[in-house]
Amino acid sequence: MRGRFPASGPEFRSSARHEGSLRAERDALRRRCAELEELYRALAEHSNDLVGTLDAQGRVLHTSPNLRRVLGIDPDAVRGRSFLELVHPHDRAAVGQAIERGRGSGEAQYALFRRQHADGSWRWFESWGRRYRGADGEPRAVAVSRDVTERRHLELLQERQTTLLQEIARGLGRDPALEALAELVEASAPGQRCALLLGGPGETLRVAAAPSLPELRSRAIPANGCGLASFAPEAAPPDLRWCWCEPILLPGGRRAGLVALLGPERRPPTSFDRRLLGTAVHLASLVLARDEAERERARLDEQLLQKQKLESLGLLAGGIAHDFNNLLTGILGNAEVAAETLAPDHAARAMLRDVVDAATQAGLLTGQLLAYAGRAPTRMQLTDLSQRVRETARLLASALPPGVQLELELDETLPAIRADAAQIQQVVMNLLLNAIEAVGAGEGAVRLRTAAESLAAEDTADLETGPGWRPGLHVLFEVRDDGRGMDDATRARIFDPFFTTKFTGRGLGLAGVLGSVRRHGGALRVESKPGVGTTFQVYWPAEGGAAQPEPVARAALPAVERWRILVVDDEATARRAAARILEQAGHQVATARDGSGALRCLRAAGGFDLVLLDLTMPGMGGEETLAALRAVHPEVRALLVSGHPSAGVAQRGAARWAGFVSKPFTACTLLAAVQTALGATAPATRSRTSP
Repeated sequence: MRGRFPASGPEFRSSARHEGSLRAERDALRRRCAELEELYRALAEHSNDLVGTLDAQGRVLHTSPNLRRVLGIDPDAVRGRSFLELVHPHDRAAVGQAIERGRGSGEAQYALFRRQHADGSWRWFESWGRRYRGADGEPRAVAVSRDVTERRHLELLQERQTTLLQEIARGLGRDPALEALAELVEASAPGQRCALLLGGPGETLRVAAAPSLPELRSRAIPANGCGLASFAPEAAPPDLRWCWCEPILLPGGRRAGLVALLGPERRPPTSFDRRLLGTAVHLASLVLARDEAERERARLDEQLLQKQKLESLGLLAGGIAHDFNNLLTGILGNAEVAAETLAPDHAARAMLRDVVDAATQAGLLTGQLLAYAGRAPTRMQLTDLSQRVRETARLLASALPPGVQLELELDETLPAIRADAAQIQQVVMNLLLNAIEAVGAGEGAVRLRTAAESLAAEDTADLETGPGWRPGLHVLFEVRDDGRGMDDATRARIFDPFFTTKFTGRGLGLAGVLGSVRRHGGALRVESKPGVGTTFQVYWPAEGGAAQPEPVARAALPAVERWRILVVDDEATARRAAARILEQAGHQVATARDGSGALRCLRAAGGFDLVLLDLTMPGMGGEETLAALRAVHPEVRALLVSGHPSAGVAQRGAARWAGFVSKPFTACTLLAAVQTALGATAPATRSRTSP
């Protein structure tokens, strides 16, 4: 039959072999396809990547079975749905643009988006997809998506951290920075809460920042615990059962508080939780360290300003003291001499005594100003503080109002302090009078206490200290009253000179206290609350050893010999006053207004037993005049006299001077100094005149 192969022959055999070969190839292809399909199924089911296909309208045709494991969703539940509906609303625009670019170019496209997990949380995915045509010729798209949630959270955390650091660098304050940090943590860990608590072990922690966390829940966080912790049963909130804490450490290892991450279920923290808390702790430590550095800088700036103010005031006080003390010397000396020339029952004697008292008080006022400026002359010796407090309290006991009780708690075993006894007495007196006036006319108590206490370097936060203060053992003097107390505004100004809340006050008492304490290398603390009372604590460095007894003051004795004395002072009033005091005591006195005049007097008289030299004079000062006088008479003795606060013999060299008299001086003070200076003179060097 035409058109058919014969059932036998070469042609038939060739056709049969060809058909068998095709059948074998088809079988091999089927097996290969089955293997590939099994491989794809295994990869799709066990891989962390999601594989899916979309039709031309962007509907899901197929998705890999591991969707159930990665997002907790059955693959059949998304088949036929628009893929954009499965994407986070904020990411749909970017994903839609990537799909459109793929349709137009045919090249692979990248997209970063979020998809929702079955538990309600959103997971980040990055996806690569491209267009292809199916077996039916219709356009399709295939995409491979990988869960990058943890990496994306770290990237967002880094971005937020950088933004916060920039805001901190621009000057964001401590509390706003901590609040922003808590918000950063909560934004990086959805479903969890953050609390930043400040304080150390054993302290009451206060909430520094926890925008979404009520204070009651923050209080439930273990104060001393770090690591995994649970809430106290009585404080456990229903929606927070898990707490992980990390300490905030400042430079040097000091603990400043903790950061707590809180969640709804008790579980170990993930690696991201630990990373997040580590970042929060680092940022919190930066914020707190910067705040501490700024407060320290402000404290140092305040100290520098205070030092500059003291230096300026010291210069002003020194100039005022020199001129004012010269005037007071003339007033005191002339008033005393005038009083002695009058009969004991003369009416003017009482008035002159008032003049002397007023001038003496004016001298004390100048001394308080100098004490605040740290320029008052001092005589340092080992002093028993408890003894000074007891003596001063005894003097002021009669000044107590009827309703005020004075209570003493004095340690009798205190180590001695090296101090100027007069200034210590002035400090005790000023603080005691201040406490008595704070109690006022009502009923109350003033308590005086002394004790030995050790102060460390970290105790200076609320202490007023001077540049010479050092940590170590100190002797404490405490004055506590239950008077009206002070508000913060008053507390900030109490040591300013001339600031006072009293109608008749001068505002130098507490200023002098602070100046004296600083000059002694001590420290001072003030605690006060309105309606509660005030406590002053003064610390002097402990020296140890036995206190030195005060020298007994002796009244000036009438001169048994007439000494030849030269008074050299450019201030005429002071010069005449000193001369009259000495002449009234029986001495032979010559005067000169400057160094040149003193040399002329010395040459004309042939010598003097003693020269009273003012330190500050025009032309030759006291130092230069003494050198010139000794060039003529090497054995001449000189008594330094000055109203300048730093003119003491200790500063000028004791070997050159027979003593020092501070202006303003009384007749008794001047005659006693003259007696002391001439009493040490060897008989062979004395130049006497007949009485």
